[in-house]
Amino acid sequence: MQIGDYKFELKNFKYLEELSEETTCFSAMLYVNEQKLAECKNEGHGGSTYVDILKKQEEFGKEVEDFLKTQPKIKVPEYGIELDFNLEYVVDKLVDDCILAKELQKIEKKAKNHLVFKSPKGDYYTIGWKKQTLTSMLLVGKDREILKEVIAEELSRGNVLVNKNLPAEVLPDDKVVNNRRITRKRAK
Repeated sequence: MQIGDYKFELKNFKYLEELSEETTCFSAMLYVNEQKLAECKNEGHGGSTYVDILKKQEEFGKEVEDFLKTQPKIKVPEYGIELDFNLEYVVDKLVDDCILAKELQKIEKKAKNHLVFKSPKGDYYTIGWKKQTLTSMLLVGKDREILKEVIAEELSRGNVLVNKNLPAEVLPDDKVVNNRRITRKRAK
């Protein structure tokens, strides 16, 4: 994440999903402009994220914190509040980005053998066939048509196709067909 002349990144990021209750349980090192600046963690029980600037970096840490104070507050309209632009906010944003990147990797892996969609509510689900893979279906003309019809039907429901590994000819025009017998699972 770049803010002004400062580049922020997390390294040694460890995410403990099973210990995350009200907040994200993690530990990481915060680097700014490729310099190790702080140890960061959140125990996942709803408390704040701890950002502990290293002793040998206190001067640089103060410089970075003073810069962040000059940034506009972050508005959170759904809660009617404003947050200070500080190291805690930066770390929390970087943590969210890291977790999202890991989730997207999982989803892309599933997309190799399944159709993957994102619903209007934001959750992901897969559609697959028990005896066929997506790759094998792309090789047979009638199976390609089935893929095209299923995709058209899901899109007509307001879902978004996530797969980027499909040829243009299976992407539907605007036709929608009857339900087909398919298996549907939530993407994990």
